[in-house]
Amino acid sequence: MGHYASPEEAYGAFFERFTAKDAEGWAECMSYPHVRVSPPREGATARTASRFYATAEDYAAAADWTPFEAAGWVRTEGIEPTRLHESAEMVHLLGGWTRFNAADEPIRSNRVTYLLTRLESGWGIQARFGIDSWTEGEDASESERAAVEVVHGAIAAGTARDFEAHADCCHFPLTVVAPGQVVQIQTREELIEFESSRVGGEPAEVEAEVRAVQAGRTAVNVAITMQVGGRTTQELVLATLRDGKWGITAASAMAE
Repeated sequence: MGHYASPEEAYGAFFERFTAKDAEGWAECMSYPHVRVSPPREGATARTASRFYATAEDYAAAADWTPFEAAGWVRTEGIEPTRLHESAEMVHLLGGWTRFNAADEPIRSNRVTYLLTRLESGWGIQARFGIDSWTEGEDASESERAAVEVVHGAIAAGTARDFEAHADCCHFPLTVVAPGQVVQIQTREELIEFESSRVGGEPAEVEAEVRAVQAGRTAVNVAITMQVGGRTTQELVLATLRDGKWGITAASAMAE
């Protein structure tokens, strides 16, 4: 559905259409299937970690500005985006937003990595990995450390082909995003079967650079540059804190 000439155009239109309360136009900023992944919330604002939309019609039908307006919202402004990883068909775009009230006072801000894909119609947002617990100026170093540690653990387990240990590093459902695809692995057992079925030959030597790029109290977006057998891949992982445990909730990878 996304029909924009560049990832940045789709990103800008996303906020313009949201502020205009244009449900159909907002939906047209996306690639489908589309998914929004973030740490789950409890209480009055409870929601699950993943919201999936198969079509633009599904997305537009779910659009609701009532809770935003109840909080005094009148507009949302996106921050200047930065390309983290890019290929011909996908860009991981570091971004985020601030919501403002009628007095032009900030209500809330967030940091999000937007996964833009180029399909037949053009560029659109395939997925959003949201931090949600981000606060400007807050020290998130402990969250960064824990998230990077769990990612290193997942890489080590995968390299050793210890699929059970690899699954222990994840939360479920685990969302995997590629151009035109959103795969949601529902259970630990399903991931073990998936990983074991697609690996063959001798294990290759792996070198990985892992760093946090966006962090809050309960979620961290982690960038990975991985070299496996002379091939370099760039990966984005959303690690979240759930029931006292950090784990990988979503991932997306592309070859250089």
